[in-house]
Amino acid sequence: MLILEAGAATPTPTVAPTPPPGGNLIANASFETGTFDSWGYGAPFTISTEQAHAGTYSVKLVNASTWGYLGQTVSVSPNTDYTWKLWIRSSGAGGARMRVLRTAGDGGGLLPGTNYVDNQGGSVWKEYTINFNSGSYSEVILSVSDSASGKTHYIDDMTLTTAGAPTPTPTPAPTPTPAPTPTPAPGGNLVQNPGFETGTFASWTQTSCTLQSAQKNSGTYAVQLGSTATITQDVAVSPNTDYTFKFYHRSTNANMRYCVQTTGGTILTNGGVVSSGANTYNNFVQRTLSFNSGSNTTVQINVYLTASGTHYADDFELYSDGAVPTSTPAPTSTPTPPPGGSNLVSNPGFETGAFSPWVQTACTIGSTVNSGSYAASLGSNATLTQDISVSTNTNYTFSFYHRSTNANMRYCVQTTGGTILTNGGVVSSGANTYLNFVQRTLTFNSGSNTVVQIYVYNTGSSTHYADDFVISGS
Repeated sequence: MLILEAGAATPTPTVAPTPPPGGNLIANASFETGTFDSWGYGAPFTISTEQAHAGTYSVKLVNASTWGYLGQTVSVSPNTDYTWKLWIRSSGAGGARMRVLRTAGDGGGLLPGTNYVDNQGGSVWKEYTINFNSGSYSEVILSVSDSASGKTHYIDDMTLTTAGAPTPTPTPAPTPTPAPTPTPAPGGNLVQNPGFETGTFASWTQTSCTLQSAQKNSGTYAVQLGSTATITQDVAVSPNTDYTFKFYHRSTNANMRYCVQTTGGTILTNGGVVSSGANTYNNFVQRTLSFNSGSNTTVQINVYLTASGTHYADDFELYSDGAVPTSTPAPTSTPTPPPGGSNLVSNPGFETGAFSPWVQTACTIGSTVNSGSYAASLGSNATLTQDISVSTNTNYTFSFYHRSTNANMRYCVQTTGGTILTNGGVVSSGANTYLNFVQRTLTFNSGSNTVVQIYVYNTGSSTHYADDFVISGS
């Protein structure tokens, strides 16, 4: 066994037993003994059941402030080509460095002709392959080192074979066959415990997540994802079938990533690219992806954070196209003026089918709405304004619903002379809502003004929608 630690001299290794020719040369290659038998390791490495590429166990590496190593010395034939393969799942790129080393007796350091390989991120299992020639050496060390980058990694299912030999299939220790995930009747939501209304993570696998009830799209509970969190669920599907995946997401930054993938980590959604969830500005926004299951009978929902920030997720759905999901997302709310004040905006939802008394350029009345039958559609460089009578020195709240595919919307409440009263005197920007209506809200004091002006405009060339305007006394 070999134990490598930062700054320490390399001890004389105990060579792991060599399997029969043609087999995997790595002992305890999938860690299914539940121990580090045949491996040397440092403090940042532990045996874990949280994630496994196959079987029950893997090695978990949480990057720490000091370096550490996971290593095994294996016997090789001199001047022979070898292929080393292993699977790693990482919360971010870097932090798990793979190297083929010489033993201390042979001088240590990288095996001549090789270089280190750093892991990629994505919170999905990825296979890494390192080819090397043993040169004049009869032993080498296969090493994964902790490069202290503040990330979490899982390592599993290693093989070392002579180049060109078939890769052995890792054989995990026998484990009980889990009960299959129940498949709902046709037309139903295939996700189990989709809104976490059991009050548990039943059917889900997660790291750095908690259940809470303060922020949810519907029901009582939703999941809160902490820094670099992951949450996954394996879902039974029919092969070669089109599916739709949806969930509701709330955030204050753009660090959310999500996809549907195979259990081996191949992404099926969005052309094989992980999707990014933009800042929702503390509103729940529905994320939607479509995919075909291909030859797979099981797929995996994968949602994770790439960095710090708190995100919430709720009401997951996965159903075959043409089917009606059994879960019904929370309906879009129609704004209600706060108690104590009626809505001062005239024709606030354009339900007259006309703009009066609004003043506009490059706008049309359309049927893409938050509620009712009509809404305003703002074209390229459009403007939309309305003058509102107010009481002096009074606090007011302004809100409206906005739908877009980019961040070109600007909005404020200003004096008729153009002095901005909201957001500290700065025009507010409306971020991409990804084709969902999102409520924008601002507060202001009327000061000495008896008339103020709602001012909404589009700075670019795309189309934005606005509906259900409200100004009411606080």
